[in-house]
Amino acid sequence: THLGGILWYQSMPPRWVNSMFDYESPEIELFQDLFEEHGSKPVLIASVSSVINLTDGVEEVENQYSVNIFPNPTYNGFSTLNWNNLGAKSVFEIYNSAGSRVNAGALVGHSGSLELELPKASGIYLVKIHHDSGVLTKRVARK
Repeated sequence: THLGGILWYQSMPPRWVNSMFDYESPEIELFQDLFEEHGSKPVLIASVSSVINLTDGVEEVENQYSVNIFPNPTYNGFSTLNWNNLGAKSVFEIYNSAGSRVNAGALVGHSGSLELELPKASGIYLVKIHHDSGVLTKRVARK
């Protein structure tokens, strides 16, 4: 697999940065040099490329957890959350697109099923599941 990254610098309009140049610090002086040399055109700062062998085989993983939500999308606001091998003390949180938590609760047992009720507003909701191995995030749409 090839991975790469490119970093570009592009300045802001002079009227946005001129007042900053009234102050002195090593960081501002470095920025001022770039700004005065290149103006508002983009400048390549750094480029990195690497080849990484991600896997040369597949191991069987025991106790793999699974989570699914259906139907997705939901038209009536109700979806079923199924989980398997999460751990005994798992919880879920539902967030709307503004980032507000709109619902939360416990997932009782290592495996199970729970009916989720989404708010009346159409949109994409994030369901965060906190379990023994970390946090899993799923998306569910309300149409």
